[in-house]
Amino acid sequence: MIRRIPAPWLVLDIVGAIVGLLITVPLSLTFSGGQLSFWMPDPPSAVMLVAVSMLLWGAAAISRLSPPIALVVAWTGALLQMAAGLPPLPLDLAIFVVLFAAAAWGTKRMMWIGGASAVGGGLIAGVYIGVLQYDFTAAVTAPSPIEMRLVLLSITMGLTIVLSLAMAWGAGLLWRLVRQSLRNDVLLRTRGTPVERDKTGPEHGRYQHPELYGQPRERGMDYHEDDEAPPVAGPETAQN
Repeated sequence: MIRRIPAPWLVLDIVGAIVGLLITVPLSLTFSGGQLSFWMPDPPSAVMLVAVSMLLWGAAAISRLSPPIALVVAWTGALLQMAAGLPPLPLDLAIFVVLFAAAAWGTKRMMWIGGASAVGGGLIAGVYIGVLQYDFTAAVTAPSPIEMRLVLLSITMGLTIVLSLAMAWGAGLLWRLVRQSLRNDVLLRTRGTPVERDKTGPEHGRYQHPELYGQPRERGMDYHEDDEAPPVAGPETAQN
């Protein structure tokens, strides 16, 4: 689904995504320290980081124009980031923009898909962080069950990420409700809403529920004279 949006808004989204890309890529390279990936050498991992950044911020750039395509591109970037062994980085801020747009400008189905992505993506990210922290060598000689600590870490991080993503999605939902309220208010002010409508034709002078107004059944809108017609005499009645 591609929405029709004013050109200035599209330009603003693209410029904002470029600015976000230029800011978060150096920050991600700085925060990663000496090692970018947990299982890839630095030159290829740096290329993967730039590719993931372009995918995520590209999704943010078109998130208002096409929320479904933006969400698919964002999922692709997130899966590529995990496949490359990259840790959570500042470039992931683009995902918040995509979830906001899915709730704010997507269809109703797209809105709920974005909410499910916030929950599912957060849980997957929590498990992924637990896998990154797992030391297979230390797990053999560790005096305490390291697996249990990693499970608790994964659950804690997963719930934290879910809450963060859900806040971005909820902010988009709130903006969606505000827009709908403003749109309905404009329609009411321009067109108004009739409080009463005069009945015309057969409905004139009749009631939907005449008994509530002390009126006979004949004044009801659904009343027909055939309802009061006497029953047709059968053969036995005619013989008598």
